[in-house]
Amino acid sequence: MGAPAKTPQVPASMLASGQKAQMEGLLNSLENGQIPNSDLAGAAQKATSYINEDINSAEKTLDKANSQDAKKLEGKKALLKKAEVLAGKYSSGKETKRDALVELLKQYIKTL
Repeated sequence: MGAPAKTPQVPASMLASGQKAQMEGLLNSLENGQIPNSDLAGAAQKATSYINEDINSAEKTLDKANSQDAKKLEGKKALLKKAEVLAGKYSSGKETKRDALVELLKQYIKTL
């Protein structure tokens, strides 16, 4: 039968550039009005998902001896919490403006 095929490992830098492209695409769609206010909850969920993927990837490659990496990861986790809260606010109708999500995406893109 042979050995099972190995899943190729994608370098962290390629993952980060993909994450950045996804986040920038979402940001551009928000800024250009391509995402209606009625879909802000979905956009916030998408942002949360992208951030979560990035954090999971970063945790796998984290150099625990490098305090700079650890601080950066903690900053990303704080932004994830903000994204989750924002997604909840959009879903419940407590938040209807896109400014908060746009700002959050801009902050997160700076970390990539």
